[in-house]
Amino acid sequence: MVSGTTVAMRQMYRQHPIAAVSYYMSIVLTVLSPIMALRALVYLPLTGGVNCLPYLAGLFLMYTFLCLFYCYHTQSKTCITVWPSLDCTSASFASRIITPC
Repeated sequence: MVSGTTVAMRQMYRQHPIAAVSYYMSIVLTVLSPIMALRALVYLPLTGGVNCLPYLAGLFLMYTFLCLFYCYHTQSKTCITVWPSLDCTSASFASRIITPC
């Protein structure tokens, strides 16, 4: 993944400016997203007394909409059976988040 990204970075500046800028921005956001998550989940609650629940709710809503989008476009019947059993206490919670529906 990293080697493919570095090769593509060297070639992308020759492409259309909109394509190049969107590609470079996706790389920047991929690098910055763990920093933003740590800031929202660890730093701000410890130093500023800010609640991290709105951030977690936003993540869950994004996951929900992406999963529903996937289920709609693939016409998958298994998505309907996964959502009622989705809870944070189950052992397979992480595997349900990583794999779409």
